[in-house]
Amino acid sequence: MNRIPGTVRVAMVACALVLAAMAQSAAAAADACMLHTLAGPQVQVSTGSDPQSEKPQQEETAREDAPSYTLLEDRLTMREPFNLAQERIRIVAFLSPSCGRCLKNAGELVRDVFRKRETDELAAFLVWLNVRSEDNEEAVDAAVRRIQEPRIQHFWDPKRILNHQLRDAIMFDVNVRLYDIFLLYGRDAVWEKRVPRPGYWMHEYKGAPGPWWNVATFAKEVDRGLNGEPFSIPYE
Repeated sequence: MNRIPGTVRVAMVACALVLAAMAQSAAAAADACMLHTLAGPQVQVSTGSDPQSEKPQQEETAREDAPSYTLLEDRLTMREPFNLAQERIRIVAFLSPSCGRCLKNAGELVRDVFRKRETDELAAFLVWLNVRSEDNEEAVDAAVRRIQEPRIQHFWDPKRILNHQLRDAIMFDVNVRLYDIFLLYGRDAVWEKRVPRPGYWMHEYKGAPGPWWNVATFAKEVDRGLNGEPFSIPYE
């Protein structure tokens, strides 16, 4: 019987160990493949923020924060919303967005008239006019942000489309840029072709007819309308 040299025997043992290791690795790979097939494809989850996904949300937030007002395109733009609010006591105000007194008076209207009367029977339409050199869209944006009340609608009249009709409504036969004036209407008022004549009004325009603005007095007239009583005669 031939005897196997020691070096050959060692080499044979080494080869056997290598083959066993290779078989074990192949089995592990097969198991892993089977687990991957059963579990389905892996989904990579990122913990970071995606600038592209955040952009639409930022734009949506910007749109929600943007002030809401309607551009007066002609003399009848405001007629439909005014008439849709029929059966309510309505206020129409003509204001300059850069006029400090106008902003103060509009703020008083919100604070002392609307917020003290939680009723859906009251509505207002604020017309922001381009009557001063500082009156522009930025000024309107700021004014609308400042005067916030769900029952108030805002309009921007850069061409002063309604100025002549306003003068006719209060019978003020002077060719001026009239503003800072608050008109009060009863439930039966209807806007047809022109701004209807108000039942009562107040203003802070020197020389214009009617009483000077006083929010407490104006609020009493609003209450008269809400109670179904006639307005006072709008003259001092």
